[in-house]
Amino acid sequence: MGISPTIADTIECFHGTRIGAAARSLVSLVFAGALAACSIHPTQEDVTRVPTKHIVDRIRCEARLAIVDKAIDLLRQKAEAWERDAALPENMRSAAKFRKDAQRLRDIADALVPRRRGPVFFRPEILPPGEPISFYNRYINTVIAYDFMFNITEDNKVAAAADPLRAITGGVVGGGLSGSSELTRNNVRTFKLSDTFGELLDNRDLDCASDYLPGNYVYPITGSIGLRDIVHNFIDLNEDRPLVAAASGASAFADALEFTTEVIGTAAPHVQIDPVGNRLGLGSPTGFTLMAQRKDIHKVTIGLATGTAGHASSFIGPRGLLVPVQPVAGESASAAGNRARAFRAIEDQRFNTFLDRAGALFR
Repeated sequence: MGISPTIADTIECFHGTRIGAAARSLVSLVFAGALAACSIHPTQEDVTRVPTKHIVDRIRCEARLAIVDKAIDLLRQKAEAWERDAALPENMRSAAKFRKDAQRLRDIADALVPRRRGPVFFRPEILPPGEPISFYNRYINTVIAYDFMFNITEDNKVAAAADPLRAITGGVVGGGLSGSSELTRNNVRTFKLSDTFGELLDNRDLDCASDYLPGNYVYPITGSIGLRDIVHNFIDLNEDRPLVAAASGASAFADALEFTTEVIGTAAPHVQIDPVGNRLGLGSPTGFTLMAQRKDIHKVTIGLATGTAGHASSFIGPRGLLVPVQPVAGESASAAGNRARAFRAIEDQRFNTFLDRAGALFR
């Protein structure tokens, strides 16, 4: 693949909603105005045809791509900086080493490019000593946590109105009849998961064959949700000035994403029943109104935390309860602490959002 052997050896209703017959016979004065065969358990898959696990895997793939792309950018930036340092008169004695290390970083970045969509097994020993290895150790146990909520409400209504007596009597006698039916279903699905940067890079079960998905403006959760920007901002801000979350010295960052998709459809066909026989008279209009409405609210709160100091085993959850973080087999104290702090950042973000909305009510 054009990679030097040393480096190559170390890097590896509506759609989904059906409306049945509202009436079998209006003339017989029987209105069966019920919506049939609607979703009993509405899910996002009814509309998108994308299972929940696939959505989650796509988001995790987007996070992995963001991590690899940031690593490639930083390796090349550092190589350029060392090339500039090599040209300075005061670094004349170290110029050869600066250039050698700069080329090493460029080789590593070039090796990552064709492998950025798949699992990456990275050995830090191939990095030049000093700052590159320190940076690797600083972020490899960074945890990215996800808190998902899918809130889906589906409404289906049918109304029918007719005046069959006007049809029978030729307009001499009238008697209006009407009927309606309304069905509402709601499903709220919540779950949490997390990965360290190292786990994402080495995960061989994620199918990340494609690059960043395009944004889906109709149903955003099925497209790119902007994790490249989130991951890059977290690292850039933390490198500029550490993002301190607690006395432990760990850095944390959170982003709350909320997408709402609402679809409304109506149909109002009219049936004209002609008068019986040859008598003159007004026809009897018969009308149906069919309405289906679906509202999907998807929330994804992203928490990131990094740091080597301290060991956290829990985070403050809803209602102020201390929630333990499930241990991961073979996990280091640093990764376990970051996992707890990433979820804590999510809860802090949720609490701050609640305070902002509550404050807006009383302004």
